[in-house]
Amino acid sequence: MEDWNSSKTIALWLSIILVIFIFLSVSIVYIIKVYLVRIHKEKAKADQLKLDYKESLIQDSILIQESERERIAADLHDSLIGKLNSIKYLFYSSEGWSKQDIQDKLEESIKLTRHISHDLCPPLIEESSLVEIIEELTYAFPETTRIKFTYSGTEYPNISKSSKLQLSRISQEILTNIFKHSQAENVDIHIHFGSQFLALYFTDNGIGYNINKKSKGLGHKNIMLRSEYLKALAIPKSSIGLGSSYLILTKKSNI
Repeated sequence: MEDWNSSKTIALWLSIILVIFIFLSVSIVYIIKVYLVRIHKEKAKADQLKLDYKESLIQDSILIQESERERIAADLHDSLIGKLNSIKYLFYSSEGWSKQDIQDKLEESIKLTRHISHDLCPPLIEESSLVEIIEELTYAFPETTRIKFTYSGTEYPNISKSSKLQLSRISQEILTNIFKHSQAENVDIHIHFGSQFLALYFTDNGIGYNINKKSKGLGHKNIMLRSEYLKALAIPKSSIGLGSSYLILTKKSNI
């Protein structure tokens, strides 16, 4: 019978234990190495996705800026200059003109100039409250659609100029989309100043659209880009025949 206390047996078992220990150690090192390589690859992939996303945002931003410039140029050339030329024509027309004709066309030109001015930059943005800026926006759009503007809560006293500008641009884009596509008769705009969150909410009673199939044009990208700047959620909702809504939600601390 083998002597379990013999030096050979003890040496054998020590060797086996050592081999097992080395095998486990190598296995653990290998597993850790594989895990770290995988983590590195995943991080590199995530970094590349972030880089691609930032490049996409930059490209979208350039396209949006060019689109806005083209729209302002078109407003100046096709609308404002056209109205001013019609006033000039009235002055020199042999058919005669009335004071009321001139006044009406001048008022139209002033309203259009106000609209273009808002496209460039809301007036007195630093001195104006967010409520005043959004409310002023509603005056620049056609009177064929009734706009109801309300707010609740107490407006934050220190909203930055940049945040006011972004929220103004978002509101402009949403309203422009409504007037261009929705055929709505009524539009409601509501701002809620909560203790932690600001909510900017638009609803209309227009024709609606299939939100899953609607193409994502520059208008949508503009809203998303500016919402990203504010670290805000931008949530559109719509159904065919049931109108549309748009919620912009951001933390008070972000603005």
